[in-house]
Amino acid sequence: MLATDNATTANFASNIFQDDRAIQFHDPSKLAGKIIAESLGAQHAVAWDMYLFYEKGSQWAERPPLPLDWAHQLDHAWADPNRFAWGDGLIVRLREIVNDLTKESE
Repeated sequence: MLATDNATTANFASNIFQDDRAIQFHDPSKLAGKIIAESLGAQHAVAWDMYLFYEKGSQWAERPPLPLDWAHQLDHAWADPNRFAWGDGLIVRLREIVNDLTKESE
């Protein structure tokens, strides 16, 4: 989404994470962001800076499944303003989501 985004910066960013489940990749056509936005009900939008929580074992086929919960840092009308979180508030919101989702599975 930034002018400096490219395969090199994506590869560099992927080394930040110690968990192999966190994957960075370069998507110059924004295909992933478009299909994720569409799965959330937004046509002709691009999702990015989003935190999506899916059911364990969820499979993406032609379309991604609906997330169990999500948060975002987007300043766009299509993204639910009730799910917006930024800075320290984002950390708090993500912890709330994780706590809620792990509580339900106990």
